Amino acid sequence: MIHVFMIDDHPAVIQGLEFMLSDSEEGVRIIGSALNIADAIALLPTMDVKVILLDLFLGDDDPLENLKLLNMTLPGIPVIIYTAGNSVWWKQRMFRAGISAYLCKCMDEKKMISTIVNVAEGNILLPHDIIPALHTNIKGSNKPIFTQEEIEIGRDLSLGLTIKRIAAKRRKSPSSIEKSLRVLRQKTGATTLPELVRIFLCHRLIPMTSD
Repeated sequence: MIHVFMIDDHPAVIQGLEFMLSDSEEGVRIIGSALNIADAIALLPTMDVKVILLDLFLGDDDPLENLKLLNMTLPGIPVIIYTAGNSVWWKQRMFRAGISAYLCKCMDEKKMISTIVNVAEGNILLPHDIIPALHTNIKGSNKPIFTQEEIEIGRDLSLGLTIKRIAAKRRKSPSSIEKSLRVLRQKTGATTLPELVRIFLCHRLIPMTSD
């Protein structure tokens, strides 16, 4: 039997996965869950857990900080990120921080169970799209390099400014700002503007609140 603990701030997601795994032939079962890291850390030491499933984004928490807290509390239990997103940038950062696998919530049941079983056996499953990047980590730094202008554009986005307003503020054309945003998405792996803002916020490149 492979006992799994799940951390996700959407109860319906937890219930859905519990039902999906309830008759797993491989013996994968969710035996506990929590809606946040604090509750998880309180419960986990009392349970015989083999694998932790961790939602990448829990409210406004920093994903790296959440993983750090789990690793400090239960260093021997492997963590699988379980998320709706597929950001290459987040994959890179989380694997460097010590996760064992990265699962998309859209993944089919067979693949999900196979991943959990492999991780429970001590394997690390690297996605093919991040292997080259993991081998080119310069001087141990895993932060993408941003220009000051890019950081300022990120700040404007976090304040709710539209592309048109950002362009007017910076005395540039909207197409120029859109080009900068395309470059930023390439650097970070973000697929949407809200995800791009979250990346900037989580790494303190822009303030969490406006002035």
